Amino acid sequence: MTKTLDDRSKLVSRQLIRSLRGRRSQAALSRRLGYRTNVVQRWEAGRCFPTAARFFQMCERVGVDLEASFTQFHGRRPEWLDLHAPDGPQAVIALLQGLRGRTPLDAREN
Repeated sequence: MTKTLDDRSKLVSRQLIRSLRGRRSQAALSRRLGYRTNVVQRWEAGRCFPTAARFFQMCERVGVDLEASFTQFHGRRPEWLDLHAPDGPQAVIALLQGLRGRTPLDAREN
């Protein structure tokens, strides 16, 4: 059975969350993130997923230096870090806009 891109994306998302959790229990990480329910279990099971901003907040909460990570990824410190917290929704927008570049969203290959 061939996995679709959507299936692979969900698997990678689940594995990223699991990796960030480390040795903590799902319930412990959920509490650490401020949830009253065990949302991490639902994320890891693939029943739902955090927003990108929430994922970045989780990274910061478990000790990932997002500013250093973005700098390493881009090969330089992104200018938008001067304007936005690295774990906020505006940072997600700036990151995605930078990754998209100048290609219009409706551009199609012929």
